[in-house]
Amino acid sequence: MKRYLVYALLPCALVLGVSSCGQDVSIPDSADPVLMNDPPEGTSDPPDMEQLITLWLASMHDQWDEISGTIHHSEGGSILGVPETWPLDDSYLFWIEVPPGALPGDTDSTTITIRIPKYQENPAPGTERPAVFILEPDGLQFLRPVTVVICYPPWLDAAEYYSKFCMFLVQEDPIVVGFSDLGRVTSMADNHRFAIPFETMHFSRWALENGKGGGPLCRDKNGEHYYDRSGWEPGMQ
Repeated sequence: MKRYLVYALLPCALVLGVSSCGQDVSIPDSADPVLMNDPPEGTSDPPDMEQLITLWLASMHDQWDEISGTIHHSEGGSILGVPETWPLDDSYLFWIEVPPGALPGDTDSTTITIRIPKYQENPAPGTERPAVFILEPDGLQFLRPVTVVICYPPWLDAAEYYSKFCMFLVQEDPIVVGFSDLGRVTSMADNHRFAIPFETMHFSRWALENGKGGGPLCRDKNGEHYYDRSGWEPGMQ
């Protein structure tokens, strides 16, 4: 049985959330969204409802770097690269490793893409693009686990451990966002920002949370979350 996080935004925010959704992200067949009081043992706490909605809205921008490549089904293979707008440092390497026989379908090859937020230099508090990455084709289901290695954005605070999860839009009005595949991940490098691996059986919109209120979430003196949505425009994805 599918379970989803539902959050009723304030009226003005709800209108914004509905119109900002753009195209829906497919719900993975393997998704088993977890509730905020039901985290897998040994993982970080799942995002609360407000945080999940905020991350979703904040990832609906049009500022993406892309790394793409074609994978042959019988041979498997990998795509890799450094985001075009990020600092010129080979440590910021993203890659996807697809084993032979992991891709479904009758075609010989599939083009896969990682969409990565464009670099931000000293963004104002509350305007940071979140650590949300889009793996495409959206909704693609694999026959065998695929390895994804990503980096934590240099404009956000790195951490020793991160919560990773995928997000998908369930409905627009009222806005309902589900999440699944919650787990705790860490870097393979001495610098906790580089080479963060995880395995997946599907492509979708993935988020990393550093546990410090990172990404677009900031805390005011009362501990409340807020996000500056002034840069949002209709049609952003």
